[in-house]
Amino acid sequence: MKKVSLITIIFLSTLAGCKSDADIFKGDYSYKTSGTVYIEYANSRMTYNLDNQIGHLRIVELSGSDSVLLIKNPLKGEVETMRAKVAGDSIYIAPYKKQLSFFLTDSINGNYDITVSGRGVMYDKNTIVLNENYYGIGIYDTTRIQIYSENITTFAQRNE
Repeated sequence: MKKVSLITIIFLSTLAGCKSDADIFKGDYSYKTSGTVYIEYANSRMTYNLDNQIGHLRIVELSGSDSVLLIKNPLKGEVETMRAKVAGDSIYIAPYKKQLSFFLTDSINGNYDITVSGRGVMYDKNTIVLNENYYGIGIYDTTRIQIYSENITTFAQRNE
């Protein structure tokens, strides 16, 4: 009887030790997003600096796997959700669509559909640095514009 109890205890303790990669990311964070978007049209390029966005980020695990849902709740603006996969200390944002609004000139302004993707890394078990990529093509009047980014960064620190 003792042998069965000892085996049961060992088995249960190994199960308790099994954690998914998503566990290190789950939780509530404060975040700040900033960066530059480039707009190319008619053989010229303009830059648009995003307004700094601050708010609350919640990361929840989806169905006990390496998939997570990131929920960004900015102080001014609508809630943004994105799905991601976790591998070790890295998180990979699945491409998703969103609208980007900007006003550059009388001929280049408005709301444009873009695709966002990205990758992030966990540092010191409480800080995430996400590098996001924006890409989209739009038409304003008859002008074709290309929208992309190289340095959209979100810094998120765990709320303890």
